Amino acid sequence: MPNAPRTPTQNIRVDEDLWREAREVAEAMGTDRSSAVRAFLRWYVRRPGAELPERPGGPGGDGESAGARRALEEIDRAYQEFQRATAVAKSRIK
Repeated sequence: MPNAPRTPTQNIRVDEDLWREAREVAEAMGTDRSSAVRAFLRWYVRRPGAELPERPGGPGGDGESAGARRALEEIDRAYQEFQRATAVAKSRIK
């Protein structure tokens, strides 16, 4: 079937104003809501290589979201290091 989507449709409940605003922001950033939601979900479940999706700049410009992104990346690195250290410690206990 031509133009058949490769992924199934998922239904979620979202406030109409938020859904409309998300479309407007996504279009302004050259993407669409579905792509933004998928990118967020890949990041949220910690898929390898997934990055937090870009956000539009706020009153302080993109610096706010860039700073938040750096902080989240640092937290993620620390968490991964903690998991590695925990695994090593557990292997030594056995």
